[in-house]
Amino acid sequence: MKANKKQKVLTSLAAASMVLTQAGQMSVFAKGATADGTDINSTPANKEESKIEKTEKELLQEKINEAQKKADEAKESEEKAQKVYDTYNEGTYVPTKANVNTLKSNYDASSLEAQKAIVSELEKQVANLEENQKKLGQANEQKKSLQTQLDETTNALADANSKLQEAQKKYDALLNGTSEEEISKDVEEKGKALAEAQKSLEEAQTTVSILTQQKAEAEAKVTEATQNVENAQKAYAEAQTSVNEAQKALDTAVANYNEKKAIYDGASDPTIKAQYEADIKNAENELVTAQTNLQVALENQTAKANAVTSAEKSLSDVNQEILNLDAQITEKQKALDVLNQTINDAETALNEAKAQLETAKANQASKEKELETAKAKLEKAKQDVMTHQRKVSEAQEAVIAQEKVVTQLRADKEQAQAKIEQGSKGFFEAYGYTDALKILEEQSTANGGSTNIGAENDATSLENFKRALSMVRYGNALRTSDTNFTGREDLKVNPTLFAIAQVQINATANGKVFGHSGLYNVGENITASSLPEDDKGLYEGWYDSEKQVYDYITAKGWTITEVRNDETKYNEVMNAVGHGNIQIGHYKNLIGLNSDVTGTAYIYSKTPAPDGYRCNAGQVFDYVARSNYITEVNTMTIDEFEAQFNAYYNKLMNADGILNDGELKLEALKAELEHQRQVLGTKTAAQTNAQTNVATVQTQVTQATNATARAEADVATKQAAFDKLRDDDTALNMAKEIVGLKTQKAQLETVDRAEAQKALENAQQEKKSADQNVESKKGIVNDAQATLKKRKDILDEANKGIETAKANLDVAEKDVDAKSKILGEAKNNERTKKALYEASQATLETAKENAQQKVDELETAKAEEAKKASAVQTAKTDFETATLKQKSLNDLKAEIADTQEQIGAYQKAIEGFNGAITKLDETIGQLENEQASIEDVKGQVEKAYEAYKKLSADPTGFMDVVDSDNDVVLGLYSKMGSMRTAYEEYATALNVFLGVEAQWNANKEQLESASRDYETAKAELDKANKALTSYLDKIKKEEEAKKAEEEAKKAEEEAKKKAEEEAKKAEEEAKKAEEEAKKAEEEAKKAQSEAQKKTDTVNTGAGTALGFYALSGVLGLAGVAFTGKHARKED
Repeated sequence: MKANKKQKVLTSLAAASMVLTQAGQMSVFAKGATADGTDINSTPANKEESKIEKTEKELLQEKINEAQKKADEAKESEEKAQKVYDTYNEGTYVPTKANVNTLKSNYDASSLEAQKAIVSELEKQVANLEENQKKLGQANEQKKSLQTQLDETTNALADANSKLQEAQKKYDALLNGTSEEEISKDVEEKGKALAEAQKSLEEAQTTVSILTQQKAEAEAKVTEATQNVENAQKAYAEAQTSVNEAQKALDTAVANYNEKKAIYDGASDPTIKAQYEADIKNAENELVTAQTNLQVALENQTAKANAVTSAEKSLSDVNQEILNLDAQITEKQKALDVLNQTINDAETALNEAKAQLETAKANQASKEKELETAKAKLEKAKQDVMTHQRKVSEAQEAVIAQEKVVTQLRADKEQAQAKIEQGSKGFFEAYGYTDALKILEEQSTANGGSTNIGAENDATSLENFKRALSMVRYGNALRTSDTNFTGREDLKVNPTLFAIAQVQINATANGKVFGHSGLYNVGENITASSLPEDDKGLYEGWYDSEKQVYDYITAKGWTITEVRNDETKYNEVMNAVGHGNIQIGHYKNLIGLNSDVTGTAYIYSKTPAPDGYRCNAGQVFDYVARSNYITEVNTMTIDEFEAQFNAYYNKLMNADGILNDGELKLEALKAELEHQRQVLGTKTAAQTNAQTNVATVQTQVTQATNATARAEADVATKQAAFDKLRDDDTALNMAKEIVGLKTQKAQLETVDRAEAQKALENAQQEKKSADQNVESKKGIVNDAQATLKKRKDILDEANKGIETAKANLDVAEKDVDAKSKILGEAKNNERTKKALYEASQATLETAKENAQQKVDELETAKAEEAKKASAVQTAKTDFETATLKQKSLNDLKAEIADTQEQIGAYQKAIEGFNGAITKLDETIGQLENEQASIEDVKGQVEKAYEAYKKLSADPTGFMDVVDSDNDVVLGLYSKMGSMRTAYEEYATALNVFLGVEAQWNANKEQLESASRDYETAKAELDKANKALTSYLDKIKKEEEAKKAEEEAKKAEEEAKKKAEEEAKKAEEEAKKAEEEAKKAEEEAKKAQSEAQKKTDTVNTGAGTALGFYALSGVLGLAGVAFTGKHARKED
């Protein structure tokens, strides 16, 4: 009973869908076999009874007969099944299939015709729209250009109005309540005032000139009078000397007379003579005293002479200093005159320079404003040129790029079908995915694999490849939203895994039995179905049903192994989830942490694949960090990968349309390039003109700036010169210096020279006294000598006689009389010379007073001259200011007139621009209405296209139809109506065909079953024949063995002894072998136990290296799970 229960569980397991989640070799038990290899269909046999009734040979022959009978019956059944299959295939299946294919072709042609018509009309509307947009863009550009010119002119008008207002404001400010006539009268009056001031200045200058001459003449008289004083003084001194000499001569004559009288007296009186002798002695003593006094007098005379020399030098120095001061005063006065004139000239030059500066500044400002305008126009022209250069460059680059695109599109168009036929290989080549290409090459049919690259019923076809991509998104959505394993991230994709998924599902589909191919060491989920499956259908078995199982057993605390090994738990789970797919491997593959990269593959073929199914799909899983096939390189999100694929796919599928679009775009770009070049030529010419204008005005500005700079430098220089002359008190200091010099001169003349003269006179007087003293002392010495001599002479003469003495006395008396007369004449001459000297001094004082008066008069005249010069400068400044104001008024008046003329021109231009813009607005309005109409039709066509795509996706669904009065749009919907009718015909035929195909599949299955039964029967017959042959061979061998036994018996006895010896040795070796066998048996049991443990769990990791899997000890054929309206198989 226990064995039967176990057999029942195993049978149920075999009927369920099998999970094989790891690549590897499969060991498959025969359907219905138990784990211990017992035949569950056999019944217990009575072996003893068989031996009594028949010999073994008879029994073997019986089995051969039975096997032959079964083989004949099986053959007959196969022939009948073959006949049924052939008849139905040729009479029903093939014609029905051909009709379906024809209707499908009709539907495809109708769909393609509708698509082409829609796309063609859409392209036409797009072209119309582009052309309209182009015209609209050109109109807007023209409007923008006109608007720019309008804005510029409006700005210029505003600037002109501002300029007019500013000029009028300046004009009114200059008038300041007056009038031009009053200003002209003011200029005239100030001109007259200037002329009068200049005349008055000329008169003052004449007065200064006259007084300067008179001053020079007075100073000449002072010089002459000074010389006369010196001459009179000299004559007076000479007269005094003559008096002194005459007095001296008289004194000598008197002395001689006295001497002669004394001689006479001594000669006549002896007493007196004796006295004479005593007198000689006294005279000698007096001579010594006199000589001593003379020496002292001489020394004093020398000192006084030196004092005179010093006093003369002092007087000479004072006189020289006075002369020097005169020269300095004259020189300073001339310099002051020149400086005053220089100041006047500097002020005149400064005012002239200021007037020139104002003129230069006004001219510079005008030119700078003109330059700003020119630069603004140039900058705009440059910006326009740069903008259009960029547009030309962009247009040129766009043309070049588009030419390359068109060239490539032409090549692509020629190669499109070939690329399509290459399937995923072409895509992998396009993006350089070499690892993926190697996978395809390894598993291609050319290399003995199952992948027919690019074939329609192969996973590598572009359509199947495209279909497989959504599987990743669907699986990721389930993975990231799973409630059991939260926080999962989207699986990324890698081209190599897509290639592995493709070649492995190809191998599965082309296998005789549905199952894992195990070509590569990756995790894998696969499924199969007889009809196309959407993503929901594919993942119902992998995720939905298995998540139900996982949720239930997890809640129960069970493992999947426990459930598989326990019939009660198994049935409980099956009843709870409502299906027989009691496994969780696919689910855990999808949501597990052992993978972070995936790849998918999908096949749908018109006829069943060798595995018996039309639809096969698979998803492989790998972990990039531990993978043998992929790295982070080329691993990406599904969005990134699908973008690459769609770009490649769309490029191939729409090659004609893309090429046509590309060529149209190229022509449009070329036209745009030519347009931009023409615009650039116009803009470049405008820029050249603007550059020329800027250069011209820049030169004028530079010239004006230089003129202003020169004028400013000139004003600065002249202002500095004037300020220096005016502010540094040079003239004042010079005048003060002249006054100081004159004061010094007056001091010298009135004080220092008088004091020096007095000191000289005193020194001279003292020297004279010293001279007189010397002379006196000399005289005393002489007198003493003379007295001594005289006394001696007198004594001698007295000794000569009285007569001689008397004669000499008379002579001496006469000499005294003569000398007295000479002295009187000398004194009369001295008085005369003194009077002349005193008169010359009075004349000198008068001349000096007259000269000083002229100096004072000249200073007064010069002050008056300076005052009148200042008045002239003031009058001149007033006149120039009035003149400049009059000129500014005239300039502003002219500027106002010019600006008013400009404003008129601007207003006229603005009127023209507004008119042109109004016309363009009308054109733009028309173009915008046309655009709206085109966009409306385009929108209707696009809706038709959407309806087409929706109809293509679901030909039996509701078809949206827009309410349109456009015949073309209505025609498109008519074509879609024909398309739908064609599909309905096709669908009807397809439903009939599916019924026929089901019967055809049943006939095929019956034929295949009969063929299998026939092959089995033949195998049994062959087995029975081999058993009989083996038995007969055994009997023969037994007979031969018996004979050999007898022969051997004899030999045995001979070899017994030897054998016993060898047996002993063999016993030892056998014992050793037994021990080794026991050890090997234990190791085998251990390995079996470990293998049993591994087979008790579903391995979902990509790195497991086991070569087989067992489910509860049994690998049966994969079961069939029914989900929906058709059969699907999963593993």
